[in-house]
Amino acid sequence: MGHTRIYQITLAVLLIIQSAAPQPCRTGQFRCNDGKCIEIYQRCDYRQDCNGGEDEEGCSSPKRCDAVREFRCNNGRCVPLSARCNRKYDCDDESDERNCPCKSDDFHCANGYCIPPHQKCDGLRHCQDGSDELNCSNTSTCRYYQFQCSDGTCIDQMLKCNKQPDCPDRSDEIGCIDCQKDQFRCNNGSCISISKRCDGVSDCPHSEDEESCASCTNNEKRCTNGECINLSKVCDGIKDCSDGSDELHCNDATTLATFPWHASSEEPCFENEWLCFDKIQCIPAHKRCDKTYDCRDSSDEFNCYCPPSPASIIKIQIGSGNITLLFSKV
Repeated sequence: MGHTRIYQITLAVLLIIQSAAPQPCRTGQFRCNDGKCIEIYQRCDYRQDCNGGEDEEGCSSPKRCDAVREFRCNNGRCVPLSARCNRKYDCDDESDERNCPCKSDDFHCANGYCIPPHQKCDGLRHCQDGSDELNCSNTSTCRYYQFQCSDGTCIDQMLKCNKQPDCPDRSDEIGCIDCQKDQFRCNNGSCISISKRCDGVSDCPHSEDEESCASCTNNEKRCTNGECINLSKVCDGIKDCSDGSDELHCNDATTLATFPWHASSEEPCFENEWLCFDKIQCIPAHKRCDKTYDCRDSSDEFNCYCPPSPASIIKIQIGSGNITLLFSKV
């Protein structure tokens, strides 16, 4: 009986040790001191990815950015050139938004930044130096996210043109335009294409088309209302987006091509990933030939052939030794 008890205790200890042992990182990854695995390209990229910061230790020379496709932050980090002056801070030191050309109606911060005019004197500091809140009058007006009724009452902008009078004088329902199903309504009642919702560019006067936008992962699709769902749920007959946008235009979907898919145990990529020519970086398979350079060596856009009509990939299916691309006509 005693031997059985000792055996059980020994087995339990071994199981604990085994579960606590760090799991090996796959090829193309860097192991942090705490056992966390990060992608090898995150090593020496001027951003701390390991909890202890060891991925940025022992870096010999500053990383060179691709002058054609990348912008070099002041701290040496490289970001896509499209991130330059897009009104979002992509560099850790925010240098990608400095000295940007302002729009004609923009407010110029004292430090060189530009902000939309409605953010001036709205009670919130948008300029780093706070210059947007200087010399503001104390006149009682509605905030930028509110609509002022004809009688002076302030209501939320989202209540304007909602087919229900919220102003005491019903002025919030005057001059409203009915937007189409493929359009997004701005808070001022104007309509913009639904494709401009959460595209990183402010199209509504108060930028509400870029509000409440979730940060979708590479394996997710953004719904028109900003939600994120898994790519596998697009056009599967079930409305996973609360607005049902994942099931729109599915009748136009066409299985355009099927290619051989040879998986190798030596390849460092997971299923549904594509290995760049440098044999190190892995990108989501749906980003192959999407007219955007995702590989650092740009190899994801090599040898791409255009479909017979304008189309975009909406779904990728991998199985039975083949990879099938499902396209949606534009």
